[in-house]
Amino acid sequence: MTLVEAFRTASPEEDLICARVGGDEFLLFDAYADLHDPEEEISRIKKVLSDYNASSGKPYYVEVSIGYTE
Repeated sequence: MTLVEAFRTASPEEDLICARVGGDEFLLFDAYADLHDPEEEISRIKKVLSDYNASSGKPYYVEVSIGYTE
């Protein structure tokens, strides 16, 4: 699973625009941010990654650090 796949799984609507800024940095733009709670969006992304880590069988974990601004 890539991070973009995790982002899209966490927010299956077409609301999020994902862009790779460089290296391991990504930018998510929520077209309807006024309708969504950013903390809930972050929780869903982290849950998707946690579920992946629990079931992937990989010898490493995929983790993410997320901040937001309005």
